[in-house]
Amino acid sequence: MSCDCFESGVKEGLQSFEGSPVCNEKIFSDRKECGDGEYPYVVFRTSVTPGLRTSSGLQKIHNIQVSGYFADKSQAKSWRSLLEIWLYGSGGVMLGGCGSLCMTSPPSVTLSPATKDKWQVTAAFAGVFHSSGES
Repeated sequence: MSCDCFESGVKEGLQSFEGSPVCNEKIFSDRKECGDGEYPYVVFRTSVTPGLRTSSGLQKIHNIQVSGYFADKSQAKSWRSLLEIWLYGSGGVMLGGCGSLCMTSPPSVTLSPATKDKWQVTAAFAGVFHSSGES
């Protein structure tokens, strides 16, 4: 399983929010790539840490942190609801055509002030990745 597939799966999952106030071009991996004042936008980061050792090897735990930035609190609340549906809506987090993530612990989702008149939605979750090619 390639990291590129996993990251593109996370991005595809975030882009799948129907009615999202964030357009697909404003979802970025690892860093903010848009100019100042261009709200709303989302930045996500992924990492891998070792998990349990099994008879077939060492389990990889995939960690995802998502931060959405909004100029309007109602947009932030709307996007938080869509994010919660994605995270809590089924037994796993669907990552587009790449696969799914079976969470190893409950996700954390918060809405808080970021700066003056700006709002931030943050989420952190982790799990075991199952690519769409696995049985």
